[in-house]
Amino acid sequence: MKTGHYNSKLDNIPFGILVGLIVALLSSYLIFSIKNTTSLAIFESKYIVSLYMPYIQLGAIANLIPFFVFNHFDMMNAQRGVIFSTIILFVLVAATKFLL
Repeated sequence: MKTGHYNSKLDNIPFGILVGLIVALLSSYLIFSIKNTTSLAIFESKYIVSLYMPYIQLGAIANLIPFFVFNHFDMMNAQRGVIFSTIILFVLVAATKFLL
């Protein structure tokens, strides 16, 4: 870890996981709200999670943005956290597709 640099406190795996999950979920909600301009009555369904999974898949692609930003600032541990959050999202999507 580089001492004296501004990114030394932010270069950790939990911060990268948090950023990765927030970026993926916010971007998936943005994609959902652009594509579905109808009311949010779709969430009253019994299978809420399975209806939202395609948007989470697209939102996980947005994790490339923080990954490359962390790469630019040489924040390797935060990059690992973003990769780990993408793996978490993949497991969530795969589990819901095969179980529901």
